[in-house]
Amino acid sequence: MGASVPAVQSFQMWRDNAAYQKAQKRATQEVNQAIMRAAMVFWRDYHVYHAIKKKKQRRASVHRKRREVKTAKQMLELWWEQMAWKRRAVQLDCLLAIRRQRTVLIASLHSWMHATFDGLLLANAKCHDDLLEAQIHEVIS
Repeated sequence: MGASVPAVQSFQMWRDNAAYQKAQKRATQEVNQAIMRAAMVFWRDYHVYHAIKKKKQRRASVHRKRREVKTAKQMLELWWEQMAWKRRAVQLDCLLAIRRQRTVLIASLHSWMHATFDGLLLANAKCHDDLLEAQIHEVIS
């Protein structure tokens, strides 16, 4: 019962073909698994880098907001100082105007007092002198 050579050869070829197909299938599976592993690594790395980027953006946003608030505070302080200086300048102008008016009024009062009271004193002294002369004339006459 010997098998014929062509049947053995075809069986051998069939086994070799089956082994080749298994090897090809295994190689394909290994390549697919390697591709899947690489894709998963890239996916994981993407999420890690994305999380890092989001964290950096959040920090930058917080820092930018702090800087904007600081700039706004500085602008408000400068504006407030400018308004305070303007208010102080207006107060000083009013004070100087009041002092000038007061000085002019006091000078006017003094000149009026001198003119009035000096005139009254002179008139009073003249009247007194006239009265004394009249009394002296009466006594003499």
